[in-house]
Parts: sequence; structure tokens; C-alpha cells
Amino acid sequence: MAEAKKKISDPGVPTLFKDSFFRSDRGTARKAVALPIAIFIHAAFLIMAIAIPLLQTGELPTVEVYSAFLAPPP
Repeated sequence: MAEAKKKISDPGVPTLFKDSFFRSDRGTARKAVALPIAIFIHAAFLIMAIAIPLLQTGELPTVEVYSAFLAPPP
């Protein structure tokens, strides 16, 4: 796989490190498209996780009042 990548030929890089640096064959176009799509998908799931429970209508549970809360102050 490393053979398929293009080597960087920068005169400022020491010869020791010239084998370590490779340029990707793909440009940044794929990353530029993937980031907004990922943000949109995450935002959609977050909105659904918040909105779906709010849309469910139903009767609220009754709250039992205990006498300890109704005691007069000392």
C-alpha cells in the first residue's frame, strides 16, 4: 500500500525522514463533504431524541402526598 502513495520531495526534510512522509492520493473534497453530512445526521438524531418524547401525549402520573411534607413548621 505504501508503494501506491506519492512520496513528498521537500528539500528541507532530512533524508532520515523522507521515507516517513506520504501524500494521500485523495484530496480534501471527500472530507469536505463528509463533515457537513455527519453534522447533519448527528443533529437530526439529537433533535429526534429530544422531540419524540415531547410529542407523546398521555396522562401524567398522580403524585401521592405524604403527611411528612404537610406537617406544620415547628
